[in-house]
Amino acid sequence: MSKHVQLLITGLVVVLVVLSLVWTYRFLGTPAEQRALRMDLQRVHRLDELTNSIARYYRSQDKPKLPESLEQVRADPSANSFYLGNIYEDPLTGKLFEYRRLSDNEYELCAEFQTDFREEEKKGRITSDLAAKWMHPKGRACFRFRVSPEGDTSRIEPTRTPGD
Repeated sequence: MSKHVQLLITGLVVVLVVLSLVWTYRFLGTPAEQRALRMDLQRVHRLDELTNSIARYYRSQDKPKLPESLEQVRADPSANSFYLGNIYEDPLTGKLFEYRRLSDNEYELCAEFQTDFREEEKKGRITSDLAAKWMHPKGRACFRFRVSPEGDTSRIEPTRTPGD
């Protein structure tokens, strides 16, 4: 093989490697972006489990009403989740998720997110179902929920805290 052909093949291989790296970072994101998304997906999973535990707590009361704090949910054996992780805490910081009881059957959960789910959905990194249920911007986001008399939970609408 001539030196000219070897250089051409080497050049093509280098171009292909560079293009594949560019495509990978564009679609999958940088390693830091991937870590941030994984953390946010863990947060969302924990928040989802937490809504289930709050609903179990609600159903377990003689007169159904929401807890005043997450500590009440944590202390109630009937509300405890089968999830093996700590659903009450942010997976990165270890801080308790914010919970606020709004009425006997409405509450709000807040968390700090590292990614914007609108952008992640546009890039195809998360499903539209997940995005629809847990759509949030980067930063602090709050979600409002209502528990029906039967104990079913529905999201009212995500809200932002003023000043965020």
